[in-house]
Amino acid sequence: MAGKKIGLAMLLILTALTLSGIAYSASIGVAPAYTGLQYEPGSEKTFEVRIYNSDGSGLNATLSLEGQLSQYFSLSQFRVEILPGERMKGVNVTARLPAGIAPGTYTTNIIAVSEGAGKGTVGAVASVSMQIYTAVLSDKYLSAFINVSADRSATITIRNIGLTSIDSSNISLEINEGQVVKFSAARDLGGLSPDEQKTVREKLSNLNGDYSAKIVLDYDGQERIVEKGITVGVKTITPEKIEIPSFKLGEINRLVLTLTSNWNTPTDVEPKVQVYSSNTLIAELAANNISIINSTKIDFFWDTKELPYGQYTIRAIALYEGERKEKDFYFSLSENRASVEESGARSRRRMISSAIIISAILLAVFSARFIKKKFMKARLESLINGAVRYAEYRDVKKAAEAYTRIRQIYDTLSEQEKKKFYDKLMKVYNFIRNQKNKKIEF
Repeated sequence: MAGKKIGLAMLLILTALTLSGIAYSASIGVAPAYTGLQYEPGSEKTFEVRIYNSDGSGLNATLSLEGQLSQYFSLSQFRVEILPGERMKGVNVTARLPAGIAPGTYTTNIIAVSEGAGKGTVGAVASVSMQIYTAVLSDKYLSAFINVSADRSATITIRNIGLTSIDSSNISLEINEGQVVKFSAARDLGGLSPDEQKTVREKLSNLNGDYSAKIVLDYDGQERIVEKGITVGVKTITPEKIEIPSFKLGEINRLVLTLTSNWNTPTDVEPKVQVYSSNTLIAELAANNISIINSTKIDFFWDTKELPYGQYTIRAIALYEGERKEKDFYFSLSENRASVEESGARSRRRMISSAIIISAILLAVFSARFIKKKFMKARLESLINGAVRYAEYRDVKKAAEAYTRIRQIYDTLSEQEKKKFYDKLMKVYNFIRNQKNKKIEF
């Protein structure tokens, strides 16, 4: 059968979920993540795609097809209603691929749009990307699919979807920003039997943004190149600092807000500044929307007419792509000066001051304890010497009184300190007990 070159092919469905709007807050989801079907070109195959209602509140989704081979696919329904409490609905997808399709990779997308998209509210779009591979009988064929998680871990799944074993193979990965290579790695995969799958993981720790991934598969003298756009990391726009150059009370003053972006492509941002006095909003400042990459400064203007001396909170806000990032700054206005600083810096100074005070108190306590212990040890030595002298003079009563005071101090010592004075204590005790013709009761 292998010698007849019958056009057996593999239909490989790789599901990629894309959310537009508020990422991870939309209720729509899609599955499966991976399905493989074998078929004879000219026949048809049917598989199921599941639309999920992840938050249980119910949704309506509209389905459509697009892509290179979309004319060869059909859906059992183009609108799906999932009632509250229901988790998912299945939709059948039928592939009718004609004979004679050239070997290669083709992509057809099923687009599921949840209710609300395009109607003034933020909706979610879930995209199922089906990558279709065709391999003539007896050919060797490796497929590769890359996925990048939120923690910047890239997972590449390599699968032998050909009909014969692959003796040796290796993979190289390049992550490019335009023409610049930002990351590269290479791995030896060894052999793969038919339908065998291997996984390669790489950490893209220093990357944030949109990139192009280039995967080169080299196996048994053949080479395949797979290219795909990927997103690495989570986009964050941060209000970094506020400056007020040459503040003059009663006039319109310029506030300069610095925003920073961790992303490698421009992001449209709506900046805002709010001024609070004792949690009451007293001024809201606006500026034109901007497109930011790396860092930028934005001017705001604040009318300080009738602004009394005091302490204020200036809140810097960045609104972008459904996200909101804000940071508070502390503004102090007195007759002699005006200053602005990050609220966190003020808190840190308070913490440092508190730590210094606490350290000073602890030091004083420990010093007092150290001095007291040193004094007690000196007192103990003095009492021991005095008790011995009283015993030598046969003044047994004073010797016994001294011994009693010695025991009182001795009992307050730590076990380690007691060991240092034990021999001296017993020497005093025995010295007193051994006085002739005297009996001392302790």
